[in-house]
Amino acid sequence: MPNATVAPALPTLLPDSPVIIRAIDTQISVDWQPVRPGTTFTGPQQRFYFFLDYREMRAGTLWEQRLLRDGQLVQAQTQLWGNLPPAGETFFFFGNSSGFAAGDYEIQIYLGETNVLLSRAQFTLLN
Repeated sequence: MPNATVAPALPTLLPDSPVIIRAIDTQISVDWQPVRPGTTFTGPQQRFYFFLDYREMRAGTLWEQRLLRDGQLVQAQTQLWGNLPPAGETFFFFGNSSGFAAGDYEIQIYLGETNVLLSRAQFTLLN
């Protein structure tokens, strides 16, 4: 009997998610806000900032951010949720000193190292 290949399970988007991607930008202001948020950017770009609205996230909760280009994982990071107020705004970024390649990108935020998707957003980088 041949070996069966099992496709990975698709992520499940958590209804009423406590984390929402509010904006994407290549710049950040002195007061930690987006400068020219959008969904289409022109290259080259070395950094993308992701601005979040959150609520009911507890300090110490494990969360993961994944950046995909054309459906392939480019970067990922897992960290503990910081000691922030119970609700508010925050941001994180992904960087590439050589510059990101042109393509269709998706940012995904997961609860811990699970397949529970808290939020996702898509954007495009043109040459």
